[in-house]
Amino acid sequence: MRTEKDIIDQLKLGHHDALAKLMSKYQNYVYSVLKAMLFDYEAEEATQDTFIKIFKYIGQYNEQSKLSTWIYSITYRTGLDYIKKRRIHQPIEFALHSLTDNNESKYHERADMKKWIDREIGKLKPEEAALIRLYYLNEYSIQEVADITGLGISNIKVKLYRIRNTMKQRMSHLNLSDLLS
Repeated sequence: MRTEKDIIDQLKLGHHDALAKLMSKYQNYVYSVLKAMLFDYEAEEATQDTFIKIFKYIGQYNEQSKLSTWIYSITYRTGLDYIKKRRIHQPIEFALHSLTDNNESKYHERADMKKWIDREIGKLKPEEAALIRLYYLNEYSIQEVADITGLGISNIKVKLYRIRNTMKQRMSHLNLSDLLS
């Protein structure tokens, strides 16, 4: 059985079979990080792209950090690239806890609110949109978001606070009937 160091050395020599061994070890890890950032249909493709980048840039891995950290870094940047490339934002479930009334008259309000939230998330910087999705959509803890993004806990809290305030301010200037205009 090859050690991780052997696999890295083989990858640096351009051996494709070593990539298969690396993928079998890290594929679930990479996919779970990307799934937290992206839509399901994007996460699979982004996982493949991540491993292509790992193979392409393995020569730049200096072995001063853990391989998993280096792989995480590439994975996270790949996820951000997908967010930046997105042209049409698919609807997402966002923190709509305040709109859980099952009353039929509320159905249209919830749908309007969801469309507005989707549009507002689309206006955010990719890094901000990723934070909102990780924390609210995927319900990761602040610590888990920190582990995924490499940002500090206090930095994440501040960013989430600012993003929420920005969205609240935008919402306070609108009537529910204006949300789709």
